Amino acid sequence: MKPAEGTSSLKTLEIIFAAIFMVQAFLQVAGMVERVFQSSDTAWLIKTGLLLWQAGPSNLFAALHQGDTFSFTACGQPVLIYQWLFTLALAAATKVGALAGQNGAGVDIASTNLVAAGYLTYIATALLLLFLLPYMMLKRGVKPVYTFGLLTLINMPIWYWARPQLVSFFMLPMFILLLEDFRRNGYRKRLWLLPFLLIVWVNSHAFCFMGLALILAYLAPQVVSQKQVDFRYRRHLVGILATSCLAPLANPYGAELVRHTLSFVSEPDFGQISELQPTLLTNPLGHRGIWLYLVIAWSVLLARRAMIPLTGLFFCALSTFTGVVCYRFAAVAVLITWSYLSIALGRGQQGSAGSASGTKESASETDGSVIKAKENASELVSPVSTALALVAPIFATAVYFNYCQSQKQIWFTHNDSNQKVTAFLKQNSRLRSRLFCDAALGCSLILEDQTPVFIDTRFDLYGKTFCREYQDCLNGSVTDTFNWRSYLDNWQINTLAIKNSAPLTNELNHAARQGSCKKLYDDGIYSVWEIERGAKAGASQ
Repeated sequence: MKPAEGTSSLKTLEIIFAAIFMVQAFLQVAGMVERVFQSSDTAWLIKTGLLLWQAGPSNLFAALHQGDTFSFTACGQPVLIYQWLFTLALAAATKVGALAGQNGAGVDIASTNLVAAGYLTYIATALLLLFLLPYMMLKRGVKPVYTFGLLTLINMPIWYWARPQLVSFFMLPMFILLLEDFRRNGYRKRLWLLPFLLIVWVNSHAFCFMGLALILAYLAPQVVSQKQVDFRYRRHLVGILATSCLAPLANPYGAELVRHTLSFVSEPDFGQISELQPTLLTNPLGHRGIWLYLVIAWSVLLARRAMIPLTGLFFCALSTFTGVVCYRFAAVAVLITWSYLSIALGRGQQGSAGSASGTKESASETDGSVIKAKENASELVSPVSTALALVAPIFATAVYFNYCQSQKQIWFTHNDSNQKVTAFLKQNSRLRSRLFCDAALGCSLILEDQTPVFIDTRFDLYGKTFCREYQDCLNGSVTDTFNWRSYLDNWQINTLAIKNSAPLTNELNHAARQGSCKKLYDDGIYSVWEIERGAKAGASQ
């Protein structure tokens, strides 16, 4: 009786802690709602999508190949909109949002667009974190207490940004689910989803090369090995491989998109993009949850490495390394390790770790206890996952619109808000002529249709040299090869709108005392300066 009572008490504790962790996971998602508006990229993504939407299906190809219209420094320069499908999704959301809010008096179009795009993103993120990831664990028989306990460790801002990387966040676990199903159970028709999903991925986000790498790693060895693949399936695998290899070319730009994707490694100035920094290393305490998750994940993966294919361990190691040295890949590290961690923690999975495609499960899996564990897991996953799929979007909708109603106006939630200075520049149109601004403010002006701007966060468009000189100007640099005054002269800048924390502000204060410029506006975060043309030449000697 006592062992039975102990087992019953342990199960009760597991249920209690699983419920606590699940509630905590939901509360974490609720607490991150404002992060949806944190990325400045959302501005030009929305406006790009609206331009493509206005072009219509018949002129879409031409619109995708037109020159830049958002800036005067790259005006007419070819823009490769590799994420065009995602921008159209945002545009569709803003159109629906406009219809919902068209009866309101004094509707702010920019704010309405942000609300609509943010809602689409937040719902998708809620489904990812509160449904898809738990489903992957529960499907393999992982205990809910482990599933939701781990889920509470991986919450971070990058999940919530209204950017096309969200497509990659869904595609990665879906690809691994399909490929692991192939590894364990052999060829199924659903495997043909991969090349078509890859085409969608190619036209949505640059991380699509990860999907192709996964397909090649799983399928290519099976094609060349006569021992592991039934001959009648070989032609299907060859077809999937061939179609997948051609998928990166199935885009409006053809091979140019492939070259553009590769240029991300060398062309952009990494110093300009904060998410390309090793944030997990430079701020470990701020990401202690992720570190704890990675330690737990790798402890389990190494302890149960016999259950994980070598391909999986390789991708886990590679993604973890890139996630540690580059914050942009931190979410990728979590998603890939999560996918294989679910296998390692799963019940009744051991016999298939090295199984060949098309073969039956090993005899060890016919054990009665294992079968019972699988049946219990199956009984659990269906109601729980169904409930999560229904509750997650409802919960996210309630949280999101409660947040929106609590705000006077929806705007970007940067640490240094540019909402006031954007409104000031919007009211003073003459100041926007040849305006020098920082990248974040440039995005805000694009959202408000106050274009053209000097720069925005499309650093790949502007190029490494331009971005470096722009940063030198913000730093107020004066060297043998660069002078911020000459730089502004070369671009015929009339007005500057920059953060007060920028070193250039000190130079402008000094120039103002000499009479070569004057301050027109200061909200404590941003200031606006106008260059005095008559006095500037003398002051710059």
